[in-house]
Amino acid sequence: MAASRIKGITIEIGGDTTKLQTALKGVNTEIKNTQAQLKDVEKLLKLDPGNTELLAQKHKLLGQAVEETKNKLETLKTAQQQADEALKNGTISKDQYDALQREIIETEQELKRLEEQANQSATALQKISATGEKFQEVGGKIEGAGKKMLPVTATVTALGTASDAYEQYSALIKDNIEFEIMLERYPFDTELITGIYELILETVLCQSEQILIASNRYPTELVRSKFLKLNSGHVEYVIDGLKSNTSKVRNIKKYLLAALFNAPTTISGYYQALVNHDMPQFAKGM
Repeated sequence: MAASRIKGITIEIGGDTTKLQTALKGVNTEIKNTQAQLKDVEKLLKLDPGNTELLAQKHKLLGQAVEETKNKLETLKTAQQQADEALKNGTISKDQYDALQREIIETEQELKRLEEQANQSATALQKISATGEKFQEVGGKIEGAGKKMLPVTATVTALGTASDAYEQYSALIKDNIEFEIMLERYPFDTELITGIYELILETVLCQSEQILIASNRYPTELVRSKFLKLNSGHVEYVIDGLKSNTSKVRNIKKYLLAALFNAPTTISGYYQALVNHDMPQFAKGM
């Protein structure tokens, strides 16, 4: 579509007159190659959203795409200046002139979109960097379901860089909740399990001083400590609670956040109540 818009328009660059379509051929090829790489990186990020190498590659490619699109826009703006005169002289038609304006508008919109994505990418990387600087240590991994982690301040290992921090927390949480095993065990709940993992990671990496949970604000350190103690049993408990819930959940993220926060405290009582109901002969005190 872009090629047909500017067909027949010529432009003078550095004293040489050439077709605008030809002048843009190089930059259009660069843009196409960069977009293909971006598409590939984004496809892989869907499978591993926390992969810092892919995030860094995406940020770099977005920067390239911005610069390439700026170069294209600059050439189009040069063509526009010359097209104004060409229209007066009758060397291009009004349809060609209008088509060039549409091409410029589309390129400006694309540049704006890419700049917004690049800014979002930069913000995400800054947050990861801030996490690495603030949290220099992380708790040891939980080896089996049901085991409790020691307080974070007492079970830590040094982190080298910001990306290390993100990857360490991501790996730690996946190990804590037996992420891969959970996906195999509950093949029909993979999206829910993945969402719970991502929510735990997002909460652990939170940089706010407080986190809002069920209308109450808690110190982030307290919330982080509780979330780093979650294991596969807690996740199963939360999933069971969600499935058995009969009331309408208006905000699933807030619901899961509260359920995960309370899981270590309420899980024992919940299963004891089930035992008391289903097998009263085993109820405590009997």
